[in-house]
Amino acid sequence: MIYLFYTEDSAGNIEIVTCPDEFNYLDTFYKIEAEGRIVPYDIHWHGDTHTPAMRILAVSTVNSDFSQQIRQIITQCQLWRRQN
Repeated sequence: MIYLFYTEDSAGNIEIVTCPDEFNYLDTFYKIEAEGRIVPYDIHWHGDTHTPAMRILAVSTVNSDFSQQIRQIITQCQLWRRQN
């Protein structure tokens, strides 16, 4: 399983970084959730023949609703993984 942080700001700039492990991922998720200022999206991608399973913590700095963008976020993370 690959753990990623996906962040999008108000200008639409996207940053994707690798998270070292599940513990760090969950710790970050719970901290963001506890602050209550931003809504984190915990996306589980089970993988396919080209991309391994991923767990993506998606955060918008302007509280964008990512519920309709999940497929695009997964696609962007797949492309990022291939390039890195």
